[in-house]
Amino acid sequence: MQTMAIKIIEKREVGGWLGFTAYVGAFIYFMQGAFGLTGFLLALLKAAVWPGYVVYYALKMLGA
Repeated sequence: MQTMAIKIIEKREVGGWLGFTAYVGAFIYFMQGAFGLTGFLLALLKAAVWPGYVVYYALKMLGA
């Protein structure tokens, strides 16, 4: 008779929740000056892209 091993993997990550909260906060910030559908779509795009700019300029300041 063959026995099966059961592996239980438990993941507790805070990074996803923190990233989602930052995205929602950035979206609300960019949505304050937006009007209409185009403004809404641009606010979504800006909220998704701004962390890349932060990392780029931080590395640029460090001389990397």
